[in-house]
Amino acid sequence: MSTNRPLQVVNLSDRSTDLSGIFAEYILGRRFLSWDEFEKSLAEFQKLSCTHYVHNCSKTIPDDGFKYAYVGFKCTFGVNRTRPGLKSRNKSSKCCNCSSSFRVVLRYSEYIIASHNMVHNHPCSRVYMQNDPWYRRVTVEEKVNVEPLLQQSYSSDEIIMHVKEKYQKDITLIDVKNMKAAVNK
Repeated sequence: MSTNRPLQVVNLSDRSTDLSGIFAEYILGRRFLSWDEFEKSLAEFQKLSCTHYVHNCSKTIPDDGFKYAYVGFKCTFGVNRTRPGLKSRNKSSKCCNCSSSFRVVLRYSEYIIASHNMVHNHPCSRVYMQNDPWYRRVTVEEKVNVEPLLQQSYSSDEIIMHVKEKYQKDITLIDVKNMKAAVNK
């Protein structure tokens, strides 16, 4: 796993990307003896490929040395968090029905990839991902450090610049508004 080689990313069109090559290099074909080992490789893959996957489905194992019997992962751009209903507000969503997913299973005391689809129907780039709420999310420690600025009524622009300079995160005005509302509760 050399990071000096160029990434094997295939742009199928302006809005579609195939990450099968880099997935094969970092995850596929490897056998992981622990869940922590798998998570470390997944984090490295996500960082290099500018993607983010979340648990779609899973089954835990009670009282065993292993955490899961299986876990399904899905690209965050394929997960629609709100269900449409009669009284739901129409608001923009990052969901674009991306079908990229993979399944990790426990077989013979090791985790392996049982199935995968690495074709994304959106660009996989840092610019595209920096607008993802997951990457904009401020951690608990960062919120504690920003809280005095929120309480002292600094302007939203000053708070955005502070977070960008100190934590390298591009938060939005809505993010600042939500943080101010949480502090004022």
